Amino acid sequence: MKSIFREYDIRGIFEKELNEKIVKKIGYFLGKKVKEEYVLVSYDARVHSPTLANWLISGFNKADKKVILAGLLPTGVNYFGNFRKLCIDGVGKIEVGAGVQITGSHNPPEYNGFKITINKAPFFGEQIYSLGDEVLASDIEIEDNFSSIEYDLKSDYIDYISNQFSHLQGLDKKFVFDCGNGVAGVVLRDILDKLKIKNYKILYEEPDGTFPNHHPDPSEEKNLEDIKKELKEDLAEFGDERNSSLTEVEEAKAFDEKEITEDEKKRYEKELDDIVKDYNKKLEQMAKAKEDQIMKV
Repeated sequence: MKSIFREYDIRGIFEKELNEKIVKKIGYFLGKKVKEEYVLVSYDARVHSPTLANWLISGFNKADKKVILAGLLPTGVNYFGNFRKLCIDGVGKIEVGAGVQITGSHNPPEYNGFKITINKAPFFGEQIYSLGDEVLASDIEIEDNFSSIEYDLKSDYIDYISNQFSHLQGLDKKFVFDCGNGVAGVVLRDILDKLKIKNYKILYEEPDGTFPNHHPDPSEEKNLEDIKKELKEDLAEFGDERNSSLTEVEEAKAFDEKEITEDEKKRYEKELDDIVKDYNKKLEQMAKAKEDQIMKV
């Protein structure tokens, strides 16, 4: 069981390794390490993620922590929540002292795990190993207590990203995205629509932890067949599979971010930089035109 406590996360097979007793104790002993009052919990699309959330929350409650439950979200949104003041009804603005994303990442459907942040910093290495020692050495019994405060972090994130990338409004490039039935589909369409980006197609947008179409791992060439087909047929200019690890697909050939050469990186960066400059120029022209109109009035 010690093997589930790894260098950068906690990862194991649901119920066989990540069982109720272990997960509740993870929540309890992790909660004891958090000085602040609130912790943030969200989870991916795997079918057992809500169950793990309840067990984890029970442990946090036993440790006298208040749990902010943000629900089904990509991992990046959980990290985002660690750096944002959350407005809680009847309480006001609060900051969380820790965040836990329940996710199996690239692993098969029977796996799941926890990515942890404390005090806005990654919780890893010796910290995880030490937590594991405490969990495995303890016989504490933890009762069910699923009490939590539900929070719409999704809307905060969509608004933030849309504002930060407002200069891309109306971008007329063609895009195709393959969510692989992972959790990216929860936020992707809303962000694109807020940016008024019209020319896109999303494959397998609906989160489904059984991954009925293909596994959401872009490092495996076989998982890119559908997006490559779309790129061939629709001549999209940019493609991304899974929306977590960058995978460029051009002319039906897949490039993992680790395999892209420096020259290719520079070319992609220049293309994106040119797009941004072009849109910034358009924004300046629009602002100047509006200013001229005001002056005439």
